Amino acid sequence: MARDLQLYADLEVADIDDPEVQEALRELDQRLDRSQGLGEIVTEGRRIHLGVGYLDNNPAYTIWLFQVVSLLVKHTREPCVECQICDSTGDWWSERVYPAA
Repeated sequence: MARDLQLYADLEVADIDDPEVQEALRELDQRLDRSQGLGEIVTEGRRIHLGVGYLDNNPAYTIWLFQVVSLLVKHTREPCVECQICDSTGDWWSERVYPAA
């Protein structure tokens, strides 16, 4: 049985207008599976707030989601970003996402 998960991430990129950042944000906006409820991308200056609902039984979607977050991490000044994940039972944990190569 698939678990209903939610991923939250806050990032601050060096340049929100960088073409690679803008492309990643567009891809996120286009491909988010909003049928799972939460699908939010909020930008405030250079800060990006993500809230994404997804099912863990779709490995391709999960991999894609973390790849896009990794691409955004590449444009921060941090060595990694902690994403907070919550499941439908209320359990929380974090996953470190490192910059894309």
